[in-house]
Formats: sequence, C-alpha cells, structure tokens
Amino acid sequence: VLTADQLAQTVASIAAAQHDSGALPWPDGHTDPWDHVECAMALTLGGRLDEARAAYAWMRRTQEPDGVWRMKYEGEA
Repeated sequence: VLTADQLAQTVASIAAAQHDSGALPWPDGHTDPWDHVECAMALTLGGRLDEARAAYAWMRRTQEPDGVWRMKYEGEA
C-alpha cells in the first residue's frame, strides 16, 4: 500500500515523463498502450486530470480504424 506521499511522488514522475503528444513512454522511449493506460489511470487517481486527459486523447488518436492499437509506438507518436 502506498502512502499519500508515495502516490504523489509516483504520479509526479509519470507526469514528468509524459510527451507533449500525451504519450506516456517507457524510459527507452517506446510507448506501449497497455502500460500507457495504467499510467493514465495513476494520473487520474493522483488528481493530474489534465495529464490523464492528454493520455486518453493520445489513445483515441493512435487507435487504428479496426479498433486495435499497435504493440508499441516509437517516439512521440
């Protein structure tokens, strides 16, 4: 169980890594939609709603016409 301070630190580190596009990448620079959504949920839980909205908007923009996402995205996608 995280303390409130640990949650705030975790959420701040996620927000600091977010690209202007809304992507939430791994340290190596790739974004995978599964972990991206988990990070977006953490941003929501931590009250970083603007950042969470940007992350969900990234998901809408990167969704393929058939409803799927790629396994990973390189760069800011």
